[in-house]
Amino acid sequence: MQNGKRGQQGQFPDGIRKADIALVVVCVLAAVLTGVFLILYRREGDVVRVSCDGEQLAVFAFPAAGIQDRQYYLVWVEDGQMTVSNCGNAPVIPDGGAFNLFSVADGVVRMEAADCRDQICVRHRAVSAVGESIICLPHKLVVEITTGEAHLRGTEKEQTGQRNLGDRKDNSQDSAEETLDGVVE
Repeated sequence: MQNGKRGQQGQFPDGIRKADIALVVVCVLAAVLTGVFLILYRREGDVVRVSCDGEQLAVFAFPAAGIQDRQYYLVWVEDGQMTVSNCGNAPVIPDGGAFNLFSVADGVVRMEAADCRDQICVRHRAVSAVGESIICLPHKLVVEITTGEAHLRGTEKEQTGQRNLGDRKDNSQDSAEETLDGVVE
C-alpha cells in the first residue's frame, strides 16, 4: 500500500475507516450542540436557600439590582443551636462555635470564610445559576441557588432562622487521626 492512496474498500492507509470519521464528527457535533444548549438555557437565580442536614434554615431573595453593596450572611453553631443572620455589609464573626460566612452581591453567592478544616467550600467558585450550590461537608451546610417566589415562605422577602441541632456532633473539630478526603496523614 502506498502513502496517500486508499487500500481496501473504505479504509485509509492508517487503518481509519469512513465509519470512524463519521463517529468522531457525530460526537463533536453532539458536544457542541450540548454546550450551546447549556449556554442558551442557563437561568440566573433570584433566591438563595440555606439548609443544614437536609433541613431548610433560611430562604431569601437576592438584593435589588440597584443595590451595589455586598450583603454578608453568617451561619454559626453555638451550644447546639444553628443560626443564620444577615450581617449587612460588615461581617462580624462571633467567638466560639462553628461558622460559615457567605456573601451575596450582583446575583452571585460566594463563601467568604469558614472554620472547617478542609476549606473546600471557601475555595469553591461563586455560584449564580439555578441549581448551583456551595456545600460545606463538615458542617453539613448547603447554600443553593433557586428561582421564583414559590420558595419564599409567607409574604416576607427574607427569612433567617435557627435550628436546634440536638445531639449532633460538632464536626468542625476533627481529630488529627481522621483522614481528609481520602488522604492519609
